[in-house]
Amino acid sequence: IEADARGPSHGCAARRFAAPAGDARRACRARGHRRRGHSGHPGPAHRHRAGACRLLWRRHRAADRARAEILPRFRLVPIEIKHDGSPGSEADRAAERAIRNVLREAFPEDAILGEEFGEDPGRGAHEDARTGPRSAGRRWVIDPIDGTIAFARGIPLFTTLIALLVDEEPVLGLIDLPAVDDRIGGVRGGGVWRGA
Repeated sequence: IEADARGPSHGCAARRFAAPAGDARRACRARGHRRRGHSGHPGPAHRHRAGACRLLWRRHRAADRARAEILPRFRLVPIEIKHDGSPGSEADRAAERAIRNVLREAFPEDAILGEEFGEDPGRGAHEDARTGPRSAGRRWVIDPIDGTIAFARGIPLFTTLIALLVDEEPVLGLIDLPAVDDRIGGVRGGGVWRGA
């Protein structure tokens, strides 16, 4: 999939990452995000594109860390039934911890909502006089293993899902298929691409 939907806000997502996910930062740099304005200082558009690239790179890094926890446990962990009746496993918890660690280190202000450990409001949370505590305007949503039963039975069609919401609107998404080494991502206004 090749998308050339270069928008003013997400130029780094305009092309598919053909390189491995670990090279996401290099892909952003290749899109010209080191360029400077006429004055020699980065302008607002440059800073915004660089910020989008940072989000993309961290999202890929979080998925890579989750893979490192998931694949050694593939076909080896038993299914547990959680208090809500849904299936879970140690692999789910380890992968979510890995994703949270990457995101929390990079974006301490952001809220994180995960299937295994619930909501962490982040340092950007604040108190609203009318509605009570509110999360930060940005919230990462994580499902470390979507398809836990398939995962436990050795069926390689489970995924890791990572999304970013800004003011409850989705702006970034990633679907990682660790067992088949594939990854699909998208950025609002910047297209969708495929490639691990």
